[in-house]
Amino acid sequence: MTRVVICGILILTAAVAAAEPCTPLYDIAGNGGKAWLGINANGYVAGEGQSFTVDCQATLESVAFELVLDGLTWNGAPPLRAGNILIASVRMPAIGVTLGTVMLGIGFDVGTEWVTFDFSPYGISLTPGEYLVTCTPAGGGQGRLSYWQGDDSYAGGVRYLSQGGNVGPWVAIGPTSGDLAVKVQMNVPTPTETASWSEIKSLYR
Repeated sequence: MTRVVICGILILTAAVAAAEPCTPLYDIAGNGGKAWLGINANGYVAGEGQSFTVDCQATLESVAFELVLDGLTWNGAPPLRAGNILIASVRMPAIGVTLGTVMLGIGFDVGTEWVTFDFSPYGISLTPGEYLVTCTPAGGGQGRLSYWQGDDSYAGGVRYLSQGGNVGPWVAIGPTSGDLAVKVQMNVPTPTETASWSEIKSLYR
């Protein structure tokens, strides 16, 4: 009987949560700023990105950007509209590696809506460190992405810009340029801790 009780104590103790799980959602808001996306007056394709810092093991579920479309032509560039394709990628900026890319058709012509890219089928594992999510149009056209302008609203990352569309290069533009409005959803497992046999025995003395 004594052996059965001790075994039960060992199993229960090993499954005790070690700490509060890290946040499964990075939600960076905008404050009215509108960052240029797509063909601009200089002829290049502007891409927008935002870095963020993960502090635990997680799996990427989705990435969302707040897209702003006015339906107007600017400097000869037609507006993005329903049916145009956007490209979202998740990258490791420190080593220049792209972990995954998802393409999505825009579902509206005029207005401001969150567009969500589903990364869940790809099982992209995120270990602690800095990551970059980016958004560009697949072809011609232009629109805007919402961002927080005027100061640094998110201390764990910065905005990035590209003048070569999805190809890049992607360049960090610093905290004074604000942060892009993004939502990064992750699947975060519940952490557990293990204990030595001597530690377990000491709990029941």
